[in-house]
Amino acid sequence: MKFIRCCFFCLYIIALVSCNKKEYYYYKTGELESVIEHIDDRIVNVKYYHKNGNLLEEGCWLDNKKVKDDRIGLWKIYSDDGKLEWENNYDNEHKLCYSKFYFPNGIVGLEGCISVEQDRKDYRIGHWSEHLSDGVLLWEGEYIDGKIQRREIDYDEALKLKVNVDIKYDKKIKIGDTVKYRVIIPSVHYSQYSAIVVGDNYECKMNTESDKDLYPGILIRKGSGSLRFTLCFHDSTGKFTPKVGQKLRCLEYIIPEK
Repeated sequence: MKFIRCCFFCLYIIALVSCNKKEYYYYKTGELESVIEHIDDRIVNVKYYHKNGNLLEEGCWLDNKKVKDDRIGLWKIYSDDGKLEWENNYDNEHKLCYSKFYFPNGIVGLEGCISVEQDRKDYRIGHWSEHLSDGVLLWEGEYIDGKIQRREIDYDEALKLKVNVDIKYDKKIKIGDTVKYRVIIPSVHYSQYSAIVVGDNYECKMNTESDKDLYPGILIRKGSGSLRFTLCFHDSTGKFTPKVGQKLRCLEYIIPEK
């Protein structure tokens, strides 16, 4: 009896060791590229590495002979300096992946669902949201059939939409001084509208500095008086939605003058 128990114990140890077998792969230049660990007869734990030794990607897949790299559960992708860039949570039953993109400061910049059916790559579906790196909501809306659900904005709706205007300044400004700005309508995709500066008090130009993603525009004060924006909404042909004779929605702001 002891002999039989000993045999079973040895077989169990052999099976356990074989299931937890690790495979190591290396770049041609010698650095560790990946480690593959067989957790059981189906689940494989995988880690990929940057050449500098930092973790590149980690997660699990099913050892499925029919489908190569059949990912399951949570996968994480990291930048070469070790910061989390993407989290992809796979729901194999419903062929979905809930995806999140992170800015280097840890703020979620993009999140929503992707269809992971074999004939669809990066096929976005359902509700998605986008944020700027300071956490401000840039846009949220729906994807249908892999495309952003855009709607044409009529004049009456344009008057009611919530518009967020952020003008960056820390002092009273004089003629020739500059301020940075952004105009955001979170319920409308940013490709569908533009904010045009009107009047002679300010001149507008593109921001080319490091914070251009946060504040894409720069205003140069040319004269005394308020700052005025005209909001224009683009339809499917690229033209402005308001018809001839209709006044566009205007926004007016006072920037302290020196």
